[in-house]
Amino acid sequence: MNTIWRYLLIVAFTLLLLPALAAESPLTLQVLPANTEAKRFTFGERAPVRFVLKNTSDRVLVVTRIESSLNPNEEPVSLVGNVPGEIRKATDRDAYIRPPAVAQVISFTPLYGGLLLPEQVLSFTAPYRPLIAADEFVISYYSADQAYKHTRESMAPLVVYSQGFPEKEGAPERWMFLPFAETEWLKHIDTEHLTSTSLLGNRAVIIGAGIVGKPKETKVKQSFTFADPQPSITPENLRKVVAQVTKVDPPAIIMVAYCSTLGGFCLQEADNRWVLSRADQQDRGAPFPEWNFSLLNDIDLNGKVLIKVGKKQLGLGPDRRDARWKLWDTYPVFYGDGMYTNGEFIEITAAQLRDFLLRMREAGGILDTEHYFINGRYYWMKILE
Repeated sequence: MNTIWRYLLIVAFTLLLLPALAAESPLTLQVLPANTEAKRFTFGERAPVRFVLKNTSDRVLVVTRIESSLNPNEEPVSLVGNVPGEIRKATDRDAYIRPPAVAQVISFTPLYGGLLLPEQVLSFTAPYRPLIAADEFVISYYSADQAYKHTRESMAPLVVYSQGFPEKEGAPERWMFLPFAETEWLKHIDTEHLTSTSLLGNRAVIIGAGIVGKPKETKVKQSFTFADPQPSITPENLRKVVAQVTKVDPPAIIMVAYCSTLGGFCLQEADNRWVLSRADQQDRGAPFPEWNFSLLNDIDLNGKVLIKVGKKQLGLGPDRRDARWKLWDTYPVFYGDGMYTNGEFIEITAAQLRDFLLRMREAGGILDTEHYFINGRYYWMKILE
C-alpha cells in the first residue's frame, strides 16, 4: 500500500478512535441484590440493593449522586449530605471543627461520602426499585485535574479534609477534619457493608474548595434479571396495554410510577388517576387522588407512612399520645412529638393504603410532603374546598 494512503488511513482511524476513548467512563457501576446469595431481582420491589462503584481513572473522583435516566420517578441516591451538629472552619489551623452534635442543629458544611482514589471500589446499600431490564444510570461527580500521585496537591482543585482518628476516644482531634492523609484515611474507612447513611461516617470528607459549578456526568448501562413469575406488564409494553384498556391510541399518559402495595403501575392521564395491575384489565377501575410519588416509595419500603390530619398539638416527647378521635371513624389519631412532628397524625399501613386513598379522594383531599430535620418526612392531608 502507498505510504501516503497508509498514513491517511492511520490518521482517519485515530480521529475516529479518539472521541470513543475520550467518551470512556471514568467510573463503573454494578447494581446487585443486597442479599449476596440472590441472583435476580423482584420486579418493582423497592428494597435495599447493593451499588458497587469503581474509579477506573488515574484521578481522584468525588461521586455525589446516582440516578436512573429511564426510571424517573425513582428517587436518586445521594452521596453528599448534611449531618447533625455544626461544622466550621478553624481559625488557628488548617482544619474544620465539628463539635459534639446538637440535635436541633444541622451542619451548613456538607460531608461527601463518594471520594474514590484511582482503582478504588466503594460498595454500599441504598433503596432502589428495579423496573427496566436494560436500565441506565447517570453518575454525577467532581474530578481532580491531573493524575493522582498520592499527594494532597495532586487532588487539586479539590481541597480535601478527612476526619482525625486519635488513639484516645474523645480527644479533640476526633471532632476535626484535617488535611487529607491517604494512609490514615485508608486505615480507618470501612469498605464493606456500608449504607447510604453510613457513607457519612469515617469515610466522609469535607471538600474545602474545588466543588464549583455543576458536576460532570457519565452514563452507565445496567441490566436487571427478574425472578419468576415474570411480569406481564413492563415499561417496555406499558403504552400498548394502556391503549387496550382505555381504547385510546396513543394513550395520553402524563405520569407513571409503580407501587407494589397497590399492585401495579400508578398512571395519570389528564384528570384520570388509576392503577394498572394486569395485562387483561378491562377498565381503569376506581379513581384515585393526585399521586404523591414519594409516598408510594415510602409505603413500599417501610410498610407504613405518617400522615398529618390536623393542627392541634398537645404534649412534647417521642411517646404517642392519643388524641381521642378517629379520622372518618376509622383511623386513630395521635399527637406528634411537638418538635419535628407538630399536630394530629394517623399512621397508614400498606394494608390500609388503598382504602385510605380512595376515601381521601371522595373527601376532596390531597397529600403534600413535609420534610423535617435531615431525612425525615411525613405527609399532610389537605381537604380542598
